[in-house]
Amino acid sequence: AGKPRARLTAMCLDPAQHLNAVTKPLRGCVYFSATLSPLSDMRAFLGGDADDAMLSLPSPFPQENLLILRRDHATSYSARASTTRAVADTLAVFARACRGNLWACFPSYAYMNAVRAALLQIAPELSILAQSSRMSEAERGAFLDAFYSGGRMMGMIALGGSFGESVDLVGDRLSGVAIVGVGLPQVGPEREILRAYYEERVGDGFAYAYRIPGMHKVVQAAGRVIRSADDRGAVLLIDDRYARDEYIELLPPHWRDIYIARDDDQLRRRLDEFWNQC
Repeated sequence: AGKPRARLTAMCLDPAQHLNAVTKPLRGCVYFSATLSPLSDMRAFLGGDADDAMLSLPSPFPQENLLILRRDHATSYSARASTTRAVADTLAVFARACRGNLWACFPSYAYMNAVRAALLQIAPELSILAQSSRMSEAERGAFLDAFYSGGRMMGMIALGGSFGESVDLVGDRLSGVAIVGVGLPQVGPEREILRAYYEERVGDGFAYAYRIPGMHKVVQAAGRVIRSADDRGAVLLIDDRYARDEYIELLPPHWRDIYIARDDDQLRRRLDEFWNQC
């Protein structure tokens, strides 16, 4: 007892050749997902060849039912302390304007709790329920049950966590999602090994180790808003990096018509217009 223990982790940095060896003898193989983007890169990562077909289908839901907005607050790790209050102000506007429940998604629990503390001072009338880092199945179910039809609850969750996908809150059980940050994975030894590998292989290791996986989490979180043809809702992207081409090109095609709010008053007015059209 008390003796140090060694641990060995085996990482598969690039599964392409192994997947290719398995799928090549087959008559056909279909991969599908809402987050196979960029398509050509995902095909290569899955062991595909240049002559393998790719298909991207548009969203089947009415485009006018989804409002995409952007506020350009800086939320990188080094900027969070100085912009916590501004992010909280924007979330207060979003919460007051949305008709129904909403979620706010954060890159870390620490940042989520800091913004929550500021938000409770700014808008004490809001009902806020925050995800904890370790929730049992029963606690997870109780969290989702709190977002009932006709409610006005704000949920705070971690991007890429257990609520980031496979959650169906139809109708006004979830009318809005605010995504704070661009979902970049936490820096660590394994992630840095992956970045170095792709830097040597394709010349942009940061994209494949951080940016693309992060934007996949963003798209998954935003996908909680529209779950049927009758759903109507708003997605608010909070980060100044959403103005950069390398992030814009990773957004779904039906998101490209983004309303850029220069201040919180513009944000409020655009949300009021959207909900008054119902």
